[in-house]
Amino acid sequence: MSGYDVDLVYLAQKVGQLEAVSDSVLEAATALECPSGDLGPGDINGAVRELASSWRDGIEEIGTRIGEMSGHVGGALANYQAVEDAARRSFAAGLCPTVPAGLR
Repeated sequence: MSGYDVDLVYLAQKVGQLEAVSDSVLEAATALECPSGDLGPGDINGAVRELASSWRDGIEEIGTRIGEMSGHVGGALANYQAVEDAARRSFAAGLCPTVPAGLR
C-alpha cells in the first residue's frame, strides 16, 4: 500500500496539548505584566518593569504562535477526518473512495 496513515486520535491529542501549552505560556506572559513592590533604590523598579515588559512581549508572541500552530494542526485534523469520512461513505455505498474537491 502506498501513501501514509494518520492517527486521528493522536493528532487530536496533540492539538489539545498545543492549546494547553499556548494557554500556559500566555498566562506566564500575563504574570509579567505588573511587577510590584519596591525592588530597591534608584531606577531599579523602572529597569525591572522594562525587562519584564520585554520578556512579556516575547513570551506572549511565543504563546500566540503556539496557538496559531494549534489552529493549523486542528485544520489538518479536520481535513484528514473529512477524507476518512468521505472514504467511509464511499465504501458503504459500494463506490471507490473519493476525496472531496475542496480537499485535493
